[in-house]
Amino acid sequence: MVCSIGRERGIPRALCATGRNCILVGTVDGYVVNFDMRFNVISSVLQLQNERETLPVTNIVSVPFLTEQQDELFAFTYPGKHYEFSCFNLQ
Repeated sequence: MVCSIGRERGIPRALCATGRNCILVGTVDGYVVNFDMRFNVISSVLQLQNERETLPVTNIVSVPFLTEQQDELFAFTYPGKHYEFSCFNLQ
């Protein structure tokens, strides 16, 4: 199976499987693409930015222990001024 996220979004750098037949793909251009493996389509796209500067995604990790709800949180690591990471609920 070949999964295409589009050349305009950059080179894939990080992958993380979700529990819903999807994978998250992080790119060097700061895009986070939610790719549905069942239908071979992109479900959603967001771009990480800080002060109008794109942040390349270096890693994506599922962090279920940070939430008390049924929703799944994901931590994204990226190079920043303070060596930061962020957690997002992609719902």
